[in-house]
Amino acid sequence: MKNVVIAEYLTNMVDSQYTIVHKEINIAEIAQKVIDSVRRFNVETDILINFQNEQKLPPLVKAVYCPRFARYPQAKLMFGKWEIVYEYLLKNSDIDKVALVDLDNVEMLNYPFADIEDNILYIGDEFNDLNNSVITSKQDQPDYLIDFNNRNKYLQLLNSGVLAGTRETLLEFLGIFIKLYTDDTVQKYLDQGNIRFAGFEVALVNYIAYNYFNNRLCHGRKVTTKFMYNDTAVKSWFKFK
Repeated sequence: MKNVVIAEYLTNMVDSQYTIVHKEINIAEIAQKVIDSVRRFNVETDILINFQNEQKLPPLVKAVYCPRFARYPQAKLMFGKWEIVYEYLLKNSDIDKVALVDLDNVEMLNYPFADIEDNILYIGDEFNDLNNSVITSKQDQPDYLIDFNNRNKYLQLLNSGVLAGTRETLLEFLGIFIKLYTDDTVQKYLDQGNIRFAGFEVALVNYIAYNYFNNRLCHGRKVTTKFMYNDTAVKSWFKFK
């Protein structure tokens, strides 16, 4: 069994949070911070990509080609990357514990895997709440999300740029996300007659974490540094921007 850090870079998919489309890049260059920081702990980094790659990568780093799924050609980036990592974890039963991190703005400061417990979801956070525009500005949210956000608008905003746990725990989280997001898309198709993937992924992440993992959720300075504080002199597992 092994512990791994997983990052992803998917091209030609819309990032609904920033309304940008990623293009093919030099993987080692854009991922240098996470690669270098993880290698210090002799841990493998798997970078999941949806384009063919012949770039030479450092030891303990591998790029894994994951073809873009044909079932949802209009899917947004977060849904796309999480379905791909869900499939990857399903196929790789030799993985014990895993940290799923953003490719270009996360660094491993301290070794996390010895402290990761079964059934606990570890996630990043921000100094914002659910009343933030990243949630409130998104259209076409299902009624249960709108109701949850209205009732819990002052809960701390969680950020899945760092997501860690055992393989089983992450499969549980990702499976719930994929099901709820797909169910909403199917319902919109039944109601409106067209496939339209909405951009409420951040709201859904928070809903799942607080509802399904409320008593087994860990976030704060143990997991990540203060968001966007560029802080490295701490005991957090990961520096987050």
